[in-house]
Amino acid sequence: MNQKPIIYFMLSVGLALLSGCGSGGGSAPGAANNALHESQTCIGCHEGTNWKTPGSGHSVVAEWSASTHNSATNGASCKDCHGSGYMHPASCSKCHSVGLAAVSPLTNPDASDSCATCHDKANPRAGISDGFKTIVTANGVPAGSSTRFTHFSTGLRANYVSSNNRRHCRNCHNPHDTSFGREHLIAWSGSGHGNTRGLARTVLDGKSRGTNVPLDQNFGNNNYCVRCHTSTGFINFVAGGAFTNVNALPDVGADGLPDPNGFRSNAPEYTTAGRNSPNAGKIVNAAGQVFSYKDTSREATNCTVCHLDVRSSDASSYSGTLRPVALTTGVKIYYPYSSPGFKTVTPVLFDTLGKSNLCLTCHSGRATGKTISEPGLISSIVANKKPSAPSIHDFAGGAVLEAEKSAFLFYTSQARYKTFPAHRALNADGNGPCITCHMPRIPSTQTVGGVIHSHLFRPVNWTQDDLNQDITEIISNQAVCSDCHNGSLQPALTPDLMNLQLRKGIRVSLLILAKLLPASSNWIGPNTNITPNITYGTAVVPGLGNMPAAVYTMGASYNYGFLFNEPSSYNHSPILARQLIYDSIDWLKNGPEGFGTRPASVFEAIKNVPIPTGNAAANPPVPPGFLWTKVDVVSGEINGVSVNKNYAIYSTEADRDAAFYWLCKGYVDGSNVCNRW
Repeated sequence: MNQKPIIYFMLSVGLALLSGCGSGGGSAPGAANNALHESQTCIGCHEGTNWKTPGSGHSVVAEWSASTHNSATNGASCKDCHGSGYMHPASCSKCHSVGLAAVSPLTNPDASDSCATCHDKANPRAGISDGFKTIVTANGVPAGSSTRFTHFSTGLRANYVSSNNRRHCRNCHNPHDTSFGREHLIAWSGSGHGNTRGLARTVLDGKSRGTNVPLDQNFGNNNYCVRCHTSTGFINFVAGGAFTNVNALPDVGADGLPDPNGFRSNAPEYTTAGRNSPNAGKIVNAAGQVFSYKDTSREATNCTVCHLDVRSSDASSYSGTLRPVALTTGVKIYYPYSSPGFKTVTPVLFDTLGKSNLCLTCHSGRATGKTISEPGLISSIVANKKPSAPSIHDFAGGAVLEAEKSAFLFYTSQARYKTFPAHRALNADGNGPCITCHMPRIPSTQTVGGVIHSHLFRPVNWTQDDLNQDITEIISNQAVCSDCHNGSLQPALTPDLMNLQLRKGIRVSLLILAKLLPASSNWIGPNTNITPNITYGTAVVPGLGNMPAAVYTMGASYNYGFLFNEPSSYNHSPILARQLIYDSIDWLKNGPEGFGTRPASVFEAIKNVPIPTGNAAANPPVPPGFLWTKVDVVSGEINGVSVNKNYAIYSTEADRDAAFYWLCKGYVDGSNVCNRW
């Protein structure tokens, strides 16, 4: 009997098995070498119910099959990411003796930098716009790159993938279903958290602004930005509920990855040179030596800030598992203050907002009105050293929501203030007020049930996407606001109602308050912006907490910045915002002699502030009217005018009337009286 056909048959089967077992599949001459074909052998074993993607809990094969890694013409097969896995699984060795030739597949291709094989390549579309401006080449970014520029570019703006996110793509992306969470990611990239060009990322390099002095002992005003202007710094800051770790992030090593032992620009060893220094903006030591990070990447507020990525527990950023932050104890923030001759740290323990503590941690500002009552600062004020008022910083919505803990209160009695606004109790899905309002459920085409939480982090839209301009849509209305604002419990919300009766009212009120404040930190007086001029003096005011009068003048200035820097104060704490502005105007107008007793004088103070005439000769011209801006503000622009001139203009007496209707309780035309809420 001729045995050759049998031998040839057995040999061909053996070769086929050897080729197919973990090698990515063999290809007959001329056959399409696509991802699905290359993955068939792997699929044969891994399509069972035991093989699930960490985080999503879904079938590895089902997710990959539905992804562009499979469907794209130049997609990625299993072996493109996990390696050949030659002779995997080990059971092959029962029949085949291969010795040291067997190769185990990569269990975590991400950590092995396999994603970069394809996703760190230059996009061959030279000169293409990245959606904002023509791409430039810098710091090793290949010419013509667009996708790589967005994720990996360095030095010019923030990065989706900073050095701390390299080899951690799964921090944001499901490795098998590349479309998973796409709606979330697109929205995030258009939000303030994901905006790589926003001033919060570009005017400073947050990772270099830190100190090894714990925040509860730290007096510096510019050396703890790392806690909110970087993802890694935030995670370090909230760890264990300590809220004290504000170390600068480490520089990278030769591999481009963070080196724990690398250079850190920790203050006070290093500092950032002031604007008048020849090394302005550079990191220097006491001897004036300039240091620079080799790592020029900058972090946005990435997925891992809010979402855990813990492989051992199958939690991941794309699974939606929230990072727990002081859920029962509340957020404790240490507010440093530094002025010539006086330094202090004032702790404030905020009531817990549950899962919304994630938001409160950064949106609690960097100053508190409680500092003003510190004995050392009071002494500096009384000595007329003209210390600066504590500055709350931008968008401190969480602090405004709990304003009784962080505003300057003129009255010692809490009963004088509306300390628990209704919005503070919002708790849809058990997520607390911030998430409830700023991340409402919206329709989705990608999820079972057809809804997701919005990741734009805003409850409204504005004209030209400029929050200075009119509200055009209330995103949260249908899912959240209308539960109460339904025409029965509260008036139904419309854009016109919010624009004309709420936003204009608080804006004009605040801009008038700004015109009444004394110039150049002149807390004692005379205040030439009040007619007749008033001198507040240093005598103790017994009915208001027994502090010197000038202290309350600083308090009025602080309250202005506190509310101006959070443009939605009228939503976060509507009654208390009115009370704080009213008290501040009342104090500036009357001082200790008539404070709290002259509602007609408050009306008079508001009515007598002239509408600014503008400056047609300026370049560019400044139009007449009260000018409001909170878009792209820069340091020092607390007066409401920004160099970008994206402002709303209030130039008529009808605009001034909006302040009366909003600020004065039960205001009646012609009464000439402004009563306090």
